[in-house]
Amino acid sequence: MSRTRASAAPQRGRAIALCMILLPWPWSALADGVVDLAGSVRPGTCEVHTEDQAKRVDLPRVQLHVIGAATGVVAATALDWEFRLVNCRGVRRVALVFAGPPHAAGQPQYANHGTATGVSLHLVEQGSEAVMPAAGHHASLAVASGAATYQGRSYFYRHNGSPLQHGSFKSAATVVVTYD
Repeated sequence: MSRTRASAAPQRGRAIALCMILLPWPWSALADGVVDLAGSVRPGTCEVHTEDQAKRVDLPRVQLHVIGAATGVVAATALDWEFRLVNCRGVRRVALVFAGPPHAAGQPQYANHGTATGVSLHLVEQGSEAVMPAAGHHASLAVASGAATYQGRSYFYRHNGSPLQHGSFKSAATVVVTYD
């Protein structure tokens, strides 16, 4: 009886091997999709400073009459901020692009997604006061000692002709970093 059991085991093994040979070929015929992987090899990169990875800039609280008395930029609401890159290795320069939803088509101000009306966000570079339009602001910074810092300034912006209403204010800009 032990011979029968011993001889039956190899036959089962052959049957499995035979089934595997009969599976459809090529294997790609069994696939339902394709994964396309792409990327690039860079000489180096930087890290966004921990405090700037999900940066929140708390704009000043301002009374409605201060904004209502303004036309355009509300100077009393100026607030300086920074975006820092650290641990840069193999990088000489960084290019930044700031962009976000505009207040209205063709306007450089960033949209307010809060409940206040008649007001938006106006961003400029510190020092030069060059406007950082919502459609895309390009900046190039030299890397020194493994770091680079962009300095910006924000203001509330009064849109005359639009009803002014108090409420919350929330806006956003996305930053894309490339390396040289």
